[in-house]
Amino acid sequence: AMQAPGASLAPASSPSPAAMDVQSDGTGKTELKTEANIIVFGRALAVDLSDAIPKEMRKIKTVPHMTILFRTGGFQIEGEELKAVRRERGLYLQQEQKSCLSFTLEKWQHAHSDRIRGELADFCQHLREKFKAFCDSAVEPHVSLRPKVFKSRNEAKSMQQDAEKAIPAPLSQQYRTDGSDIRIMGNAVVLYLLDAQIIPCEVRDPHMTILFRKTGYKSGGTEIKAVIDARNEYMKDNDLTSLTFKLSRWGKCSDLIHGKLADMCHHIREKLHSMHEDARKPHVAVRRKRFARRR
Repeated sequence: AMQAPGASLAPASSPSPAAMDVQSDGTGKTELKTEANIIVFGRALAVDLSDAIPKEMRKIKTVPHMTILFRTGGFQIEGEELKAVRRERGLYLQQEQKSCLSFTLEKWQHAHSDRIRGELADFCQHLREKFKAFCDSAVEPHVSLRPKVFKSRNEAKSMQQDAEKAIPAPLSQQYRTDGSDIRIMGNAVVLYLLDAQIIPCEVRDPHMTILFRKTGYKSGGTEIKAVIDARNEYMKDNDLTSLTFKLSRWGKCSDLIHGKLADMCHHIREKLHSMHEDARKPHVAVRRKRFARRR
């Protein structure tokens, strides 16, 4: 396997757990296994999945990996944070009485990657909770296997804007919404956040875009009903009557949304990914655009 720049690889095991035990989990998905060795990859600490992902599944040259902790400032190879996470990996496997962690892959809204489910995803969440002070952002556990192909110039631009805005910022106070005020606005299905009483807020109608599509959505159509059903499903499955969230500065006009509200947004987008074209993170505009005066 080719080593990507910035990746510190753990020694390869032979034979690999994947080669030893690839089986069906009963749902038609292939169950893979990894020793979950921790590496530094770019600006992240990640699990090296070279021992689990068959070569025929890899359509890109970078080391297959699952990001655990991402930090804008990155991590040092053989630094204290890496050592701490590796120690916790050993304790976790010992407590679970396992030498490997199983997982399955499934399609989600990002065509270039697959979402990770199973023991490996649980392990990832455990480490993120334990070492949350090391982490600036957390996307669902996943592995990139294919080249990124942008659907349009707009999607490429929004992805670039996300990267430019991914600067760590302090979190706001906690807000709360019942998540029920779902409406159509322009070409989007949005959740109004008036009940959260965000302070300070310079706009009259603060809202979070849930789904966006160039052709828009019909008022009272089956798509907005599907969004409401997905929202109700999330609330019921998580035994919630309201959704808490915090904000962090994300741009000149918008703040990034964190917490249960962002989790619900991701849940709906994954469930209704065929209705959604926008790749931007859950956010809310709270400041008015200011235009430079002409001289």
